[in-house]
Amino acid sequence: MHQQSERRHVEAVVLGGGASGIGAVIRLRRDAGIEDVVLLEKSDELGGTWHHNRYPGCACDIPSCAYSFEFAPNPDWSRTFAPQPEIEAYLQRVAAEHDVYRHAILGAEVTAARWDEDDQRWLIDSTKGSFSTPIFIFGVGALHEPSVPDVPGIERFAGEQFHSAEWDDRADLRGKRVALIGSGASAVQILPHVRRDAASVVYLQRTPGWVWPKPDWRSSRLERWLYRHVPLTQRILRRCQFEFADLLLLAYLDTRIARLLNVIGRLHILATVRGRAARRAVTPRYALGCKRVMLSNSYYPALSEPDVTLVPHGLREVRPHAIVAADGSEHEVDAIIWATGFKALDPPFLDRMVGRRGRTLADTWQGHPSAYMGASTPGFPNAFQIWGPNAGTANHFTMLEAQLNYALSAIELLRREGLASVDVRSEVVAAWKREQTERMAGSTWRSGGCASWYQDAVGEVHAVYGGTQREFLRRSRVPVHRGLFDVRPAERPRSAETVAA
Repeated sequence: MHQQSERRHVEAVVLGGGASGIGAVIRLRRDAGIEDVVLLEKSDELGGTWHHNRYPGCACDIPSCAYSFEFAPNPDWSRTFAPQPEIEAYLQRVAAEHDVYRHAILGAEVTAARWDEDDQRWLIDSTKGSFSTPIFIFGVGALHEPSVPDVPGIERFAGEQFHSAEWDDRADLRGKRVALIGSGASAVQILPHVRRDAASVVYLQRTPGWVWPKPDWRSSRLERWLYRHVPLTQRILRRCQFEFADLLLLAYLDTRIARLLNVIGRLHILATVRGRAARRAVTPRYALGCKRVMLSNSYYPALSEPDVTLVPHGLREVRPHAIVAADGSEHEVDAIIWATGFKALDPPFLDRMVGRRGRTLADTWQGHPSAYMGASTPGFPNAFQIWGPNAGTANHFTMLEAQLNYALSAIELLRREGLASVDVRSEVVAAWKREQTERMAGSTWRSGGCASWYQDAVGEVHAVYGGTQREFLRRSRVPVHRGLFDVRPAERPRSAETVAA
């Protein structure tokens, strides 16, 4: 245990060096005037998800000019949907231009974060030092910690195996028989690229997903010139993409409307997948949006290639040189790629964060996460989560902007009223969660006919916000008031006469 004297006292600590953490440092400095801020990132570089995920074909499924900070537009995207290296470079460039690296400690994994009730501060231990701070913002990311299913025999597999989020750059798949496990966004992007080098690919698809055509094209020199010299053109395009995303969110809130949109996916399948049996195997039975909609122009054609075997079942067993699907079919393979998602509901950090009364965030939530504005949980004063429960929108940058609006408003309340801490009231969070649950009742996320990581341990939707981006932003811009919180006034310094007495 670090001694208190060894701790570095700072005004704010930010955990996580992805878009959320970078944005938090910039906003704390720019809008709250907090210069004494430290960003802790366990990796060797900033970029978060876009630094760790570097599998072949990795790209954004949100148009590039919308998937960026509003205060830092990028006129030089090479495509409508930017590939991973460009997004990582963009985040690192923004961090450099806004002096975030000066506040960042890289290679610093947080091992514990504990609220000290006596000092009204967070005590944070990391592999590169210990800190105390009155303000703690954490954006550890829901799509960060890889999840590999507990399949019998996995430890006995003799060939290469790795998760898509931990891509082994040394792996040589040329001429090998590869198994690709999973059917989410990563698998859809990986399949067309891996099959070009591999001798064959066995693709295990437990549940098909809706895949739409991807309106992707290379940016012309004229487009880039206009975005650079007439910024209004890019702002207009960004607004149009924002409005389109909100229309989709409105459709998702009504399962009946969402099912009508299934026709787009069905037409795409009809146009690109050969064979009635194959079409039946890749057609979902649930409403659009129940799982994340994927975009690709090369995924369905890849499924029709002779070197790809589609197995519309999950995985039963792994053997030293083969995999066995749930239907009992055995397939000899030399390598396994796990495109099986992330620990979105229970990232390990939840067990390391201890609030009032010695309870961890994991113990508090018990698989049923709930936080006001997706950021504040009772019992965790002055702590604000980015990408918390019921905060997901169509665009991560919209979400983090809204949550930072809320966090900065709470920090302003602390300062304005001379408070040591603000701790959101339990009844405020209960009302927020009740509202979200009621809104989700007829949504495709709740009643669209599928199970997904959007749902928590009791089947309630936890990952997304029950409304539009516009509404979430509007709510975040309303200044917080004291009635939302249990507060503790800051102690006034004792006078010289008092000390002498």
